[in-house]
Amino acid sequence: MKSLICRLIQATLIISLSISCSDDAEEVSPENRFIRVYNDADFSATFYALDIKQTADNGYLILGQTRISESDFGATYILKTDVEGNVVWDYKGDDSVINPTPSLMEIGGKYYFMAGFNAVLMQIDLTSESVYPAKSLAGTTYPLHASATPDGGVIALSYNQENNSTIFTKLSSGTFAVSWQSEFIVLEEEPEEIILDHLINTEKRLPFFTGSLEEGGYFFNGLTNVTLSLLFIDPSGNQMGLMNGYQMDGAVSSIAHIQGSQFAVSRFTFGTNYLLPSVEININEISNSEELDGNISSELAYNADVRIIKKTVNEKNVIIYAANTKSNQVVLYAYDAETGELLGSHHLGFSEGFEVASLIDTDDEGLAVLCTTNMAGRFSRISLFKISKGDVATLCGE
Repeated sequence: MKSLICRLIQATLIISLSISCSDDAEEVSPENRFIRVYNDADFSATFYALDIKQTADNGYLILGQTRISESDFGATYILKTDVEGNVVWDYKGDDSVINPTPSLMEIGGKYYFMAGFNAVLMQIDLTSESVYPAKSLAGTTYPLHASATPDGGVIALSYNQENNSTIFTKLSSGTFAVSWQSEFIVLEEEPEEIILDHLINTEKRLPFFTGSLEEGGYFFNGLTNVTLSLLFIDPSGNQMGLMNGYQMDGAVSSIAHIQGSQFAVSRFTFGTNYLLPSVEININEISNSEELDGNISSELAYNADVRIIKKTVNEKNVIIYAANTKSNQVVLYAYDAETGELLGSHHLGFSEGFEVASLIDTDDEGLAVLCTTNMAGRFSRISLFKISKGDVATLCGE
């Protein structure tokens, strides 16, 4: 009976998406517009979405985590789909591959992610449908986030429990040797408890992230002093600028570099969310996220999870936000990248509840939105929305 209920829920979701996104001018095919909720026969199992990449066969590779009895940390879960989002294979790790962290990185046609209590760069083997260690980061504990750099290397954010510090590491291209590590002291009295709550999902996950600047250099959102702060780092690992938050109650929640000193940002402060599609930030100065003036979004959830991407739609440069709402949906907002004008919005999901994990461009000029959902209000599962090119154009006012 439970299996039947879950199938009915999934069918309802697919019908709802088709109705809400209908566009008579666009020829809809199964691969350019769909939703999939990935059920599991074990109803006691839980799955959390982390990140997604589109693969060379136009299918999708999804990184997630799943609860295991052997560890408080979640184990690695990998899902490979075809172009229509149907499952091709999946991989469930054991306690030897715990704590997978965003993001899922494509480097030289291969796929990697950071995992472990002691940080290990893991590689996904699409042929054998498995994962294996590619590089261990000696002495590095509690990985929090990692991303690929333009030169084919990796930047990784982690927490060192012995020194009570945030560590930012650059790995070189090819061998993934450590090019440099920068350390930032955390003065919070119990930072390890904050980190553990984040990693094992006992509390809301904090917006830890890493990224690369268009003109060189990097940034990360991590713990420094007594707060969650955004730091800008030069190509040699030296701090250039710092944007302080307010302890854990106010901080930048996502950022995308547009060009020069122009960024698209979201931030929160004591539950209120602000969207700033075009803002100037001096990356060489010390500032505070409270100084960033922006639009209050009253429909977003308390300290909402937010993702941002840059995209070109019909030769127009746009910024697209995906964020959690108070009504347990995911909302997409599109803004003009030059003027900051709101172009349109669209809501995904309904009563079952969806939380955004990742937002990516697709090769057909659409979007893919990866979420965690609760089936029948009880079963935490991974879900995938595929948004067509025509729907994106409509979202952007085209």
